[in-house]
Parts: sequence; structure tokens; C-alpha cells
Amino acid sequence: MAARSGIGTWGPLVMWLRGSGCCATPPVRKPGCGPIFPWGASLLSAPGAKKLEFVLLTENETPRAIELLAMITHYHHDYGLDIYHSLPVGQPWLDGANCDHLLVSLPYPLGPDLEVCCLRDEHVQMLWLLPITSAEADFKKTNGVDALEEKFDEAAIEYWRIDRESVVGRGRTDGKA
Repeated sequence: MAARSGIGTWGPLVMWLRGSGCCATPPVRKPGCGPIFPWGASLLSAPGAKKLEFVLLTENETPRAIELLAMITHYHHDYGLDIYHSLPVGQPWLDGANCDHLLVSLPYPLGPDLEVCCLRDEHVQMLWLLPITSAEADFKKTNGVDALEEKFDEAAIEYWRIDRESVVGRGRTDGKA
């Protein structure tokens, strides 16, 4: 299945996804942001393996979101991802962003109805790719994901904003300002 036209310039990883039968579906709008859904990570899972799909929320449609989803699907295919894994992107997730890591999380902003879907008589779990800063990734390693999520709740983060500041002090992993 070819990727849909009109998304933008396809990077090499998206071309890899095209060859594997994956495609991105059009974004579904929510007030303040629009989720972009890939459809393919679960198709590439090993037989008998947990079926996962990944959701990335952006303020606006952008080819970079599709490229990130392709990168994550490729990484998941080769190494396996699961809930609460975090990984560096290697650069800001979007141009001008402060966040350069992704945290694989439950899709809290989208509600529990989206978390598990049934496709082709199989259960597929949707997981959210939450952009986080390197300081937040370090904090998670030191203090655990629950402590990081508590910081997010306290700060009421606007996770889709590219200029979102870290919820932990710059360069610190203990969470103190």
C-alpha cells in the first residue's frame, strides 16, 4: 500500500515503510492539536509478539511527524519498544523544539477508548510518543517514569508545544529547579 499523497517529502525511512506495506492515515483533529496516526508498526511485529502502534501529537500537520513515526516504526521493528521506553531523537523533534527525546507512554490525551483496538482479529495497543527533553529523560532514568509523569501533571504541560520548557531543572536529574 503506498503512502498517501499530500503529506510532504518522504524520507528514506518512510520509503522503507512504503515497501513494507505501511502508511500513515490522515490526522484526526482535537482542539489545540491534531494526532497523526501511523498504520504499520503492528504489521511488522514478529508472529506472536505484542502488536503496537504509535501516536504522535503535533500542533500542526508536518512531514517531520511522519518521518519520526517512520523512524520509530523502523526502530521498533529492529529492536522492540514498549511502554515507558524512552529514546533520543538525535535532534529536536520538530524545528525549534526544546524536546529531543521521545517517551513511549499510554495515550492519555486521547482517552482509554483508543488504547486497544481490534484489527484482523488481533488486539493492537496504541502508545503515545511524548516528546521530552534530555533533562526529563535523565530524570526518568534516575527517578522513574511515575515521578516524571507527576512532574508533567504538576506543570500541566502543553505537550504539543515546540517551545515547551523542561519540567525539571536544566541539566539536573533530581527534579530541583
